[in-house]
Amino acid sequence: KRSVISWLRLVRDHPSLLRVCIISMMVCMAETVLHDTMGQYAFSVLDILTGKENGPKRRKIAFIASVTTWCAISASSMLMGWFQKLSSPIFLLKLVIIFVAIFQTLPVILMFSPTTLVLVVCCISVGSAFMALPILQALVPEVAPPGQTSEAIAAMAAFKNAAYLCTTIVLTISLPSLHKSSLKHPLWVLFPVCGALALAAVPLSMNLNPYTAKGTATTATK
Repeated sequence: KRSVISWLRLVRDHPSLLRVCIISMMVCMAETVLHDTMGQYAFSVLDILTGKENGPKRRKIAFIASVTTWCAISASSMLMGWFQKLSSPIFLLKLVIIFVAIFQTLPVILMFSPTTLVLVVCCISVGSAFMALPILQALVPEVAPPGQTSEAIAAMAAFKNAAYLCTTIVLTISLPSLHKSSLKHPLWVLFPVCGALALAAVPLSMNLNPYTAKGTATTATK
């Protein structure tokens, strides 16, 4: 019998679906951190974080960063849609997560070369790190039992919303302490942490198997 919490039983009874939801949660947590802090990090490194005289520069940098990031998100999502026609989402996810971890760590280079060009590269990197989300969405029908795709989608949405909420709370609590630390441009530490979080999802992706009509799992194929 279906109910508003039937997705909980579905996740409990299907390990591959649970792994997909956990991976989605980990990726969303990292992406939330990057999206919420990238602008502040760029202002700090470019030395325009404070001062009324830097207002026009901040607006210019914010515009460049926003447009570049969203263009990268759109382009990477379309690219993943094309790749899914050539290979299974399960195989793609195993490969893409490694690139996501690299892309999430790359903005650290802005500290060593604080220029607008490098900022554009970093924003492209951050936007491209969203490429895992369309693949995870495409995985839901593969790991969910027939006729229960809607509950599986609801389960993934619940895990992603929990990730957004938890990340916002953690950032609200931790960022003031991080700013008070002795580190130069302290927000840089968040990028390798996010990369490590995405990389931690690799072992989970290795055990993903598609659902079969008999309720058993088959070995994922390329």
